[in-house]
Amino acid sequence: MDGTLHPFFVNYLEDFRGAGAIASSVSDMSQWLRTQLAGGKMPNGEQLFSEKQQAQMWHPHITSMASKSAFESYHQQFRGYGLGWSIEDYHGFKKLGHGGGILGMVSQVTLLPEKKLGIVILSNQQAFGALSAVTHEVLEDALELEDKDWVEDLAKSHFEGKQQAYANAKPEAPADYQPQLPNINYTGTLHDDWYGDVIIEQLDGKLRIDFTHTKRLKGELEHYTGNTFIVKWDEKLLEADAFIRFEMSSQNRVNSAKMRAVSTQVTDFSFDFRNLHLKAK
Repeated sequence: MDGTLHPFFVNYLEDFRGAGAIASSVSDMSQWLRTQLAGGKMPNGEQLFSEKQQAQMWHPHITSMASKSAFESYHQQFRGYGLGWSIEDYHGFKKLGHGGGILGMVSQVTLLPEKKLGIVILSNQQAFGALSAVTHEVLEDALELEDKDWVEDLAKSHFEGKQQAYANAKPEAPADYQPQLPNINYTGTLHDDWYGDVIIEQLDGKLRIDFTHTKRLKGELEHYTGNTFIVKWDEKLLEADAFIRFEMSSQNRVNSAKMRAVSTQVTDFSFDFRNLHLKAK
């Protein structure tokens, strides 16, 4: 961060449990990919799921627009999403895959069924471009394609994209600035039926926010305009600054609040603040 190294907490699975928060290994994942490539039959011979079920999983249930850049890179003609699989074509071959990650770790799996090829990459870094580069290099060799330096190509686009995202991350000054109410008017406990309690309190003259079920989601509220603040998390490496807008009663007390990320380019989509319906208790 800011050109210097900082220690980062490692008990992330206790704080953030995404759909992919499962401890695994290359060995375990390889057995799973072998099962996929064998039509649902596990290495021990047991049938885990049928070929008919697999066909449903590998069928595009949601279609997406094919990318011009992907067409230029690997002749992508179609793109869609099956049941737990991203689906596209790669130089004329059906390609399935999925990636995901948590803070400090990203992973990616890829299947080319016609070639009986499965690729799994587990990493302790956060750039998906690095995984894509390795995947493309393996596919390039497997399909005997013309050599291309995927590392250089994707590293360039990754860092350029990051620089642009950070440049755009700072919120613009409000067009019509409005003063805030006294800090005490915003304090209290908010409740979301899905998440639970979020506490707003005043400490040393500053407003603080505490997501009571998530140890790392604690921070300071910085006034933006009117009844809107920017949440600055104590843990800066979360890269998840968020707007919080309070809806006030006629007595100038909080009725409810809505949140959204300051920058969707920087903040991971899994910080789904926008889905919270916070109401005063």
